[in-house]
Amino acid sequence: MLVDIFINIIAGLIGAIVTFIAQRLYKGFTEKSSPLTGIWEACIYDKNGCVVKTDTVEIKQRGENIYGQIARVAPYKEINREWRFEGKVKDRQMITLFWSKSDGVQSYGCGFMTQASRDKFVGQYVSLQYTVDENGNFVGNITPTKGTIRRKALQKINKLGKQ
Repeated sequence: MLVDIFINIIAGLIGAIVTFIAQRLYKGFTEKSSPLTGIWEACIYDKNGCVVKTDTVEIKQRGENIYGQIARVAPYKEINREWRFEGKVKDRQMITLFWSKSDGVQSYGCGFMTQASRDKFVGQYVSLQYTVDENGNFVGNITPTKGTIRRKALQKINKLGKQ
């Protein structure tokens, strides 16, 4: 009786471990084989069309879902900025929500991109810049900013530590 209980506990633990490993392998395989998974470069433009900021974007895709990290690589004074994002890709459209990885940094918004080619998305992101005045009123603006995301041709070591 006690031996049977012990055998059932061991079998349950082995089953749980095998299931956990199988799920991790499946997730890794589906992400690596997805067309958007990889390292991308995002360029942010000013009103004159000049690149003013550059980010490295690590995208992971599972079906229509995407998620990952963003790291600022230019200008130099902003290279410590990093974000997480999640979103959806459907019918050549990419919609994302992003937020700062740093506590206390109010940097978040959403992106709306259209796939222009296999390795390029174009569109805008909207970032909310606001404060609340002494009366509790919203003071700020919502500014759309143009940008592109291109797949990096060379998988160089970048700020995210990936190759």
